[in-house]
Amino acid sequence: GWARDEIIGADWCDRLVAPEATGGVRQSLAGLRANGNLPRHREYAIVTRNGERREIAWSNVTMRDPAGRVTGVASIGEDVTNRNQEDKVRRIFRALIDQSNDIVDVVDPTTARYIDVSDNGPASLGSPREELLDRRIFDVERTLDETEWPALLERLRTGDEVRREGRHVCRDGNSFPVEVSAKLIRLERE
Repeated sequence: GWARDEIIGADWCDRLVAPEATGGVRQSLAGLRANGNLPRHREYAIVTRNGERREIAWSNVTMRDPAGRVTGVASIGEDVTNRNQEDKVRRIFRALIDQSNDIVDVVDPTTARYIDVSDNGPASLGSPREELLDRRIFDVERTLDETEWPALLERLRTGDEVRREGRHVCRDGNSFPVEVSAKLIRLERE
């Protein structure tokens, strides 16, 4: 939102950099003046003309003359505010899922393979997460036969929530009773 003449010649930190980032940016600029070094990649907040905060990821290249003296810096900034907010929401959601009292599984309806599982899922089965993600639901839920899967999916596709009792089999062969509640979720795909 700034006009070109409001930026040219202005102190970058005073005009654009968010107050909490000013010290670090000034320190980087001092390092550039002292020894010609500037971080190639850096992310910090700026403040727009109307006072809005935006997170910018900078890629910097130090320009030098033939004698090796610094003559300037070419920087490209990418606004990553929305991406960072989405990452924060994902981290919060992941923490909620992983700290749930229930085991939350995400299963690919086409292959019946686990796509994701909350932290307490592998713990309850005595399996490492990577091992569980390499398995199909039938490997864990022994009361569900593969021949039942198409009918179950059809119920889910019509909007039904499926509730059933079953038994999960642990890595060591022991099993325990579970109550399963399944719902089909559509994002980019089922």
